[in-house]
Amino acid sequence: MALSSRGKTEFGLTPRIRARRNKKQRRELSEDQKIEIREAFDLFDTDKSGIIDYHELRVAMRALGFDIKKQEIKKIQTEYDREEIGGIKYDDFEEIMTRKILNRDPDEEIFKAFQLFDDDQTGKITIKNLKRVARELGESLNDGIIDYHELRVAMRALGFDIKKQEIKKIQQEYDREELGGIKFDDFEEIMTRKILNRDPDEEIFKAFQLFDDDQTGKISIKNLKRVARELGESLQDDELQAMIDEFDKDEDGEINLEEFSNIMKQSTLL
Repeated sequence: MALSSRGKTEFGLTPRIRARRNKKQRRELSEDQKIEIREAFDLFDTDKSGIIDYHELRVAMRALGFDIKKQEIKKIQTEYDREEIGGIKYDDFEEIMTRKILNRDPDEEIFKAFQLFDDDQTGKITIKNLKRVARELGESLNDGIIDYHELRVAMRALGFDIKKQEIKKIQQEYDREELGGIKFDDFEEIMTRKILNRDPDEEIFKAFQLFDDDQTGKISIKNLKRVARELGESLQDDELQAMIDEFDKDEDGEINLEEFSNIMKQSTLL
């Protein structure tokens, strides 16, 4: 099961998996999704002009989980910059993101978002990855301070669905200098504690769900093919079968949760 064990880490986290619902496409966004769009726009509208230009648009869309190519960004700008102001307004951004969110494949997007953090392809998000993301956020914000809205966006992006009350409590505890936000050192301390306090068995189950997208309770060659394809791996059927055979203790041709748990614990990834 080498797809997610290219290297060792002291600890890490797997992407958050929401409970599966009816697969029928949703016709409107949830309130949380609407808030995320608004917060992403405000976060990357760095000059607070109410307009985001080409570079800000690309960063904002990446923050919301969409790794957009330059050509598509330019096409969006051309289509929506009707007044030729050099960018797009919030209403246009909301329209664009609403359409993209409603049309996306949830499973595919989970892997895409995960890969944005897992730049060293270890199969886990580690503190090293977290530092890089936080540093990039800090560079885009210029002042090195994360305020209430930015903190919530960053923590949600890292898989922690934090309520407003807890965010406010964190701000009050760590904003000792009354700067209106928290510094990177505090952010790193908060996220390190949260990552270390995660339940390994719960994280293993979430990782298992990433593979078991058809909810059979087993990981089959079909599941491995999908994961390999989404990770950009080119593996033959015999290679995938060899992965299964190595850990398939009950010899049923598939990997169950107990067998998967043994793999993950042996790999020292958790």
